[in-house]
Amino acid sequence: MRRFFTVSLPCLALTLVAYGSGCGGAKPGPSGNGGGGGGGGDDGGGGTSTPHALGVVALGESHAPSGGTSTPSVLAAFIPDAAAVPQTCATQIGGCSFVSSPQCGGSGSSCGQGETCTWDSACNPTCTATCSLQCGTGQECYFASPNQPECRQTQTFDAGALAFAGAGMTTPITLFPPYAYTSSAQGAPFLAGKSIEVQASGAAGAGFDKFDEQFTATSLLATNLASLSATTISGTGAIPLTWAAGSDTINVVVSGTGGVATCTATDSSGSFQIPRAVVTAALGGAGATELSLTVTRERDDWYKNQTTHGSLSTATVQPVGWLELTTTSTESASFQVTVQECSDPGDVMCPDGCFDTQTDEYHCGSCTTVCSSTQTCVEGECTGTSTTDCATCQSTADTGTCSSSFTTCESDTECNSYGSCYAACASGDTTCDSNCETEYPDGYTDFLSYKDCICFTACPSECATACAE
Repeated sequence: MRRFFTVSLPCLALTLVAYGSGCGGAKPGPSGNGGGGGGGGDDGGGGTSTPHALGVVALGESHAPSGGTSTPSVLAAFIPDAAAVPQTCATQIGGCSFVSSPQCGGSGSSCGQGETCTWDSACNPTCTATCSLQCGTGQECYFASPNQPECRQTQTFDAGALAFAGAGMTTPITLFPPYAYTSSAQGAPFLAGKSIEVQASGAAGAGFDKFDEQFTATSLLATNLASLSATTISGTGAIPLTWAAGSDTINVVVSGTGGVATCTATDSSGSFQIPRAVVTAALGGAGATELSLTVTRERDDWYKNQTTHGSLSTATVQPVGWLELTTTSTESASFQVTVQECSDPGDVMCPDGCFDTQTDEYHCGSCTTVCSSTQTCVEGECTGTSTTDCATCQSTADTGTCSSSFTTCESDTECNSYGSCYAACASGDTTCDSNCETEYPDGYTDFLSYKDCICFTACPSECATACAE
């Protein structure tokens, strides 16, 4: 039986706080000295891959779905050891990665004064003390020991001055650490599909050595977000997204009071159906609330031949540096949504109605778990003997329902290599999973299409256990 994987959460917005900023748990770009179109934005891994520092430089633009001018953005972050970047606590819902809002002590937060409800390293909600000691200029608050905040000198890790130019730039940009970009200008900082050059002078202290690299800009995004109606958003079916097709990666982020879901779509298809289960999870409960949809086209170019220098007393500085050069184009919209309550307090609101997930064979334990014809649902679990196991169902689907995605993956060396890499990871080892995505990004995309067909179309009950890993 093939072991399927969990999609990790992309993180597009980077905020630089000293050296320790970044985003974890997403899909990195290709291996080698450079590459493009890997999409997703990521921390570059850790774990079994070559230990490395990480640099992320992103040029972006965002605009309203209804039209008008766009707002430019430039983000940069450099991290001494990618393995130290915390991973996200994500689960799979409808083929999308979902991070729920932590609930300490039930509904809402029951944390004490000076505490915040967060996820711990085991992905359990916990109350964490907030380091709020007022420190001087050039200092930061940290816990020298539990509940003992102190101030220490802020240590930086950067790449020195960053200068952008080339045929792909609408205007030259130069940034100095800590890379705070402000501009009164409107419009994208890049031209679609054109080449951009970025030079770094090299860090004066600890950080990346100087570099001079080229990367290619993504194309500007145009979606149907402005035409989506309140009825469609508040309905029971999937939310249909469309856009002018491109050749990079599309990330769809659905956020509400219940959490944030991130779905990866195929840019060239020009469309994606946001599963209703994803919307329900993001909303998080009954009553009138707001739902935000963000669609981003992203292109990544990776250079893994960078070097670093210097040392830090608070972190390991890896001598090898991976550099991700990213361009993004984004549209977003917010909607007022009314979440209906089930009349029976024991039922759960699912995309297709209200059901008792403890006994319903088509919604057993969750809205998406379907028991086989020879099983019954007892206390939220499918019991009895299934006449078709996952391997048999999958084999049948390979020549039937999922034949197209299976043939694509089977004939693709990258897809096969990714599958072999992923199968060697221990169950639950998200770091190993991310490393496989790093090495075989194109294979990851093809394998994801095949996996979604098996898990959500052909064999949702027969392969429920394998798909949940």
